Amino acid sequence: MTCQRALSLIEDYIDEDLSPAEAERVERHLEGCSRCREEFHTAQRLKQLLKQMPRHDPGRDYWSETARLIRARTIDVPPDDRLTLGVTTDAVGARRNALVRALVSVAASLFVLVSAILIGASQDQRVSRMDTVSAPILATAPVSELLGADNSPMVTRAEQVRLAKGMLLMGAPGFLGRFTGLPDLMITGE
Repeated sequence: MTCQRALSLIEDYIDEDLSPAEAERVERHLEGCSRCREEFHTAQRLKQLLKQMPRHDPGRDYWSETARLIRARTIDVPPDDRLTLGVTTDAVGARRNALVRALVSVAASLFVLVSAILIGASQDQRVSRMDTVSAPILATAPVSELLGADNSPMVTRAEQVRLAKGMLLMGAPGFLGRFTGLPDLMITGE
């Protein structure tokens, strides 16, 4: 038996409310566990102290008065007064609350939709500025074939910008690195 289980059964063990088998298990645990045994002795002392205290008798009228107050609050109250006491069974109020919740949900959904459309439109404008190339640029030939003996630049400045944009979109330096430099490249003129 675990300490947690034994501690939860100590009060029932003191009151002798456990089955004989369960009481035997608690006794065995108490013999082997000093912490639980200490809790058991503390609970036993508390029970003895409570037994020694004088009992307060509320009197004969206490229970009849309590029962009368309970009936007065529940049974004897007219239906119109129950609404003022907080006992509501108003179907209209429930429907009104459901309508308000539905309207708030629709408003939130519309806000998200409009925000997505506006963000998408601004992204389309950025992409349209960048989309000036009529044909894709692919560099598949070995570099040694492209180099000439005259040391002339083999790629113009505009082509270099296009290549850089293409490399950002399809190659290393990783997902985050590709898109952090992209706005700067889109703004540069060709």
